[in-house]
Amino acid sequence: MIESIAAIHTTKNKNMLLDVIQIPDPDKNQMIVKNTSSAICGSQFINLSRTPKTPELLGHESVGIVVKIGKNIRNFKVGDEVYLSWVPSISSKKTNYLEYSEVFWKKKSIKSVIYTWSEYSLVHKQFVHKKNKKINNIYSSVLGCAGITGFGIVQKYKKNIKGKKICLIGFGGIGSFIVDACVHFGALSVDVIEKNNLKKKSIKEFKINNYISNKNNINCKYDVVFDCVGNEDSLKISSEISKNCIPGNSEGGIIFLVGFPLKEIPFNFRNLLMQEKTIIGCRGGNIESKIFFKYIEKLVIQKKINLKKYCTNIYKFEKINNALNDFKKNKVAIRGIIQF
Repeated sequence: MIESIAAIHTTKNKNMLLDVIQIPDPDKNQMIVKNTSSAICGSQFINLSRTPKTPELLGHESVGIVVKIGKNIRNFKVGDEVYLSWVPSISSKKTNYLEYSEVFWKKKSIKSVIYTWSEYSLVHKQFVHKKNKKINNIYSSVLGCAGITGFGIVQKYKKNIKGKKICLIGFGGIGSFIVDACVHFGALSVDVIEKNNLKKKSIKEFKINNYISNKNNINCKYDVVFDCVGNEDSLKISSEISKNCIPGNSEGGIIFLVGFPLKEIPFNFRNLLMQEKTIIGCRGGNIESKIFFKYIEKLVIQKKINLKKYCTNIYKFEKINNALNDFKKNKVAIRGIIQF
């Protein structure tokens, strides 16, 4: 049994509670990881905006050190540095993705698939990925969600990027990785549509051709559009600014849906059909995690990718509610990091 301070979500729009949870020994396919840092993803605010039936543990991307392993664990050992990510490291038609772990708070059970806003995490082995010790233990926590989703989607579809005009809607953690990946894989140009002017300072770190704060200032069509917002307005803009087809000659543009929609969204399929455009849904980069981590770590070690620039706001764990409030108030330029 390990005792761990964790952030516990009990009531919508209220601060998370920092309290002690009891973590039992791992079962045969589980591990316990002592977290070093964890990133804050905007999708967690879906959970925070509602009151759960039972208390919840949140967070789904972190870096840490293995402290206990189950008897069936073969590829990890105590002391290994690892990434925790909601994107599975083991995936097949036989994989059961919803592998819950159980901890206890005030003698009551809390079941979670993955949680990282805790000093220690008990998780199924499929959410654990080996990490190169040469990679920084603080900034690399962004790789488990923002990195694999943003960089990974471009890495997988790189043939659609080289020599193309790219536009990105929404510049945050995922969007920043998309920009760097598009540049890395040879995009002709990369424009960004972002209305939050706080992010202008951070954008200087990235090779962006045009920063567009007003959608009415868009005067061209793009080969590829990444929608990192996921609402009705951003999807409408994506459809409008992606290039049209030339019937019998060339297809229209490609739209990657990356931002997580909070509700059902109406869409003009007539434009999609008549202009021969393609929409691709992206969940976690649509890429095998081992391929992504091996490739991105190589770039980091070669200093072609600087992880620090994605981590614009760093907080001590006890200040997690400050971090969440800053995120809601758009005070986090790219990614907020919790340091344990």
